Amino acid sequence: MFANKMLPEKDFGAYVCWSEKMFNRTHGIERKIPNETLDANIYFNHPAVRFNREKYMPDFDADEFKCTLNPVNKTSIFLASQRLA
Repeated sequence: MFANKMLPEKDFGAYVCWSEKMFNRTHGIERKIPNETLDANIYFNHPAVRFNREKYMPDFDADEFKCTLNPVNKTSIFLASQRLA
């Protein structure tokens, strides 16, 4: 979080605005259902997530890992998770 960068004695307007925004998000005024608003592909495709998922595969080679935001086929993710189970 970046709210710790705001000091009430210096940035009081920003502090109050951000506090109100967080309150509204927490207590349902602006609450959104995660399943409807989050795109799981962003997380599936993130390099750190892919690395941690793929490192358990038998043919994984860390030197050959492509640290880019490539789209990943969901079927291959499912099959890989089944092999690990």
